[in-house]
Amino acid sequence: MLLKKVRSALSIIKMFGFVDFFYRLIEFLRNFRHWDIFKDYPSGLEKVGLEKESMERQKSMVDEFTYLPLFSFITPVYNPPPQALQEMLQSVHRQTYSVWELCMVNASTNPAIQHIIDDFSQEDPRMKSVKIKNKGIAANSNHALMNASGDFIVLLDHDDVVAPDLLFEVAKVLNTDQSLDIIYYNEDIIDTNGARKNPRFKPKKFHSGMFRYINYLTHCVIRKSLVEKAGEFNPEFDGAQDWELLFRCIEESQKIQHINRVLYSWRRLKGSTAMGMDEKPYAREKQERARWEHKS
Repeated sequence: MLLKKVRSALSIIKMFGFVDFFYRLIEFLRNFRHWDIFKDYPSGLEKVGLEKESMERQKSMVDEFTYLPLFSFITPVYNPPPQALQEMLQSVHRQTYSVWELCMVNASTNPAIQHIIDDFSQEDPRMKSVKIKNKGIAANSNHALMNASGDFIVLLDHDDVVAPDLLFEVAKVLNTDQSLDIIYYNEDIIDTNGARKNPRFKPKKFHSGMFRYINYLTHCVIRKSLVEKAGEFNPEFDGAQDWELLFRCIEESQKIQHINRVLYSWRRLKGSTAMGMDEKPYAREKQERARWEHKS
């Protein structure tokens, strides 16, 4: 195991250089301080999970908000495991903040995927879907973006899960500061057995130098007008399209806020970067290009 870790570190140094490895080491050491949380994390989730009473209380608290932005989830769909897709849709449907829409673009070749989407869309008209031929994740995301009418977009993969209070927490922050353009939060992993683990506790304040080496914003909330100003997803960066878009957004605005809660869960599936970057080796090349095209 140790030899494997050493080889992995050497491969990172070889591919990205010592500075990138240094920042990754900093992130590891920062997270290592939370080892006590790692130990009890799965059982701890049961204690902090929202009960029905808490969800109802949050829904009533929304009535006191003076600012009710519309959030548009942007989700390109391409042949996810049906059960994972259902869980993603359920997690959106359970949001305690109700002013949202889910903008899906389905490029799947599996007809069962469209049936699942149709069933959920009939139950909840806030879930919108367009069927297209696959043009790549960036182009598909742009199609979803074109159908979005929200004040903010929320980046969400077709097989991931969001906490029921994700939008509530974001809306609460925006009600204290409506000028914010980007809001990010902590994440964890859903492993192949369905267990949640490996919480990723992100920096409390945005650091542009660190972001250049580690995309710790990942699936965040971005003001839609900022995305329109910065430009849409670039198909030339498929595999690193979110990171490259965020580089351009941050060049326009650094009104960024962190929410210190785990509100997003990546699903670890074969072929997913949640399994490791070796699952999509082409993404490393696109990440490197994005970093060096945005040096400032």
